Amino acid sequence: MFCPFSCTIVGPGPSPHSELLSLEGFHRQQLRKVVSLVYPHKIPNDKLYDRTKTSPLRFHLLRSRWRPFGHILRRSAGIPAYRFMSGW
Repeated sequence: MFCPFSCTIVGPGPSPHSELLSLEGFHRQQLRKVVSLVYPHKIPNDKLYDRTKTSPLRFHLLRSRWRPFGHILRRSAGIPAYRFMSGW
């Protein structure tokens, strides 16, 4: 099970890096279907992302992991989550 806030994999299973590579491969496969590219035609990954105006999945995951920290830091210093972060 993937936990987006702790950046770790809970329980036995593949490493986070191999799971991320698998997810990114599936994401690119779906993007190729969106732009109607089939086997004989090839496109490099960077051009695929430019053509679909997206970015690699790892950037979306990284942004979603950091977003809660920004919300906590904008809150008052009295909330428990802020005190925990400042004590860390």
